[in-house]
Amino acid sequence: SRASYPGYTIGVPAGWRRSVEGRSVFWRDPNSPAYLQVDRTEWTGAPYAAWEQWESEVLTNGSLRNYRRIDLRNVADTPYAAADIEFTWNGQGGRLMHGVDRRVIANGRRYAIFVAIPAGQWSASQERVNGFLTTFRP
Repeated sequence: SRASYPGYTIGVPAGWRRSVEGRSVFWRDPNSPAYLQVDRTEWTGAPYAAWEQWESEVLTNGSLRNYRRIDLRNVADTPYAAADIEFTWNGQGGRLMHGVDRRVIANGRRYAIFVAIPAGQWSASQERVNGFLTTFRP
């Protein structure tokens, strides 16, 4: 189903529960620790460089336990400037999580679309992950 929020729409599975926390909207899977987050916190620079800056802060302050980068890439097939960072970390209760976070600049507005899934379910969840990223519309 399509969820809309001021400034964007995105495809979200039926039954996922929405909550608003600060400048972020979360949709959480009621049956697993998987979640989708759209963050409107301001950041500076181009998306790729902004991820490099973010990563150096994470590594310095240790905010994501056992953070490990898998990939950092510019995204070419979108009508707006975007870059993805993909990584694993130990989330709540020490569970290994796998995520991809996309920074987007569209019409001068900045977004980050984060999809987080338990690492063991990652490969089986590729369609869902890509669905979140490709259905995002500023």
